[in-house]
Amino acid sequence: MTQEIEDVQGILDSVNEQMMSDADDQVRKYNVCKTVYPRTVPELDEIVVAKVMHAYEIALIDMWDATEDIELQNKNSKKFDQICKKCVEMMLTMPIPKDTVQRCMHIIKLISYACLGDRWGGVMQYLDENKTTWSMPEGVTGWNHRVLVDVCKAIVHLAKKESLDDLTLVSEIIRGLRVDQKAYEKEYLDDVKDDDRIAAADELAALYHLAKAVDQVGVFMIQGMPADAQKQVDFHFKHAQIHAQSSGHIEMDIILFVLYAALKKMMRNSV
Repeated sequence: MTQEIEDVQGILDSVNEQMMSDADDQVRKYNVCKTVYPRTVPELDEIVVAKVMHAYEIALIDMWDATEDIELQNKNSKKFDQICKKCVEMMLTMPIPKDTVQRCMHIIKLISYACLGDRWGGVMQYLDENKTTWSMPEGVTGWNHRVLVDVCKAIVHLAKKESLDDLTLVSEIIRGLRVDQKAYEKEYLDDVKDDDRIAAADELAALYHLAKAVDQVGVFMIQGMPADAQKQVDFHFKHAQIHAQSSGHIEMDIILFVLYAALKKMMRNSV
């Protein structure tokens, strides 16, 4: 975990205003050319864009966590939305990760930023045109990876919600995980090295709480119930974040933060 913290701090230390401006210009030119002049799309400095993207993510967390004062949060909301839009624009220029786990993380963040930055149209069109980006392969190795993949699929259906079928699929996917948990969880943890077993268990606990929260949001969007749905979602995200932090999984912690904010917005908009 210490190494991951050092990596994050190193990213922040290496990013300055000029780099942010350069990254914004590159992304803007890339998106304009891709739409208007697709044969002349410029190359991006992916390292610079990725560093700036991480800096924006840390800024979002700091902005959200800085205060519980609602008035100040409302004051910051416009800037928060603008940064989320920038994150969407940057992510749409990045190559889709080939690694299944990284691809899930990428898609969940993309959907979350699209919701928070009101960029649904472009991202939903992107997902429709690139179904292979979220059509995960079957037979994923590792129970932890299987849980993440299925939760990612559920989140895609939650975001698409083109019909009642999408929302119904959310609960079906999560229910399938509960059924398979008894068959695969123990075997997975038994195969983990002793020194890593506690962290692996924490990672699973974080994913289970995330799955329950996503399921709860799906049920609420269909039924408008239960009345305390938001409190239940809050509970599961709080414990998911606690376990993610205990496991040392910083990237999951960031994803839980942005997804939590996005799902809260989805619930408000469905009322």
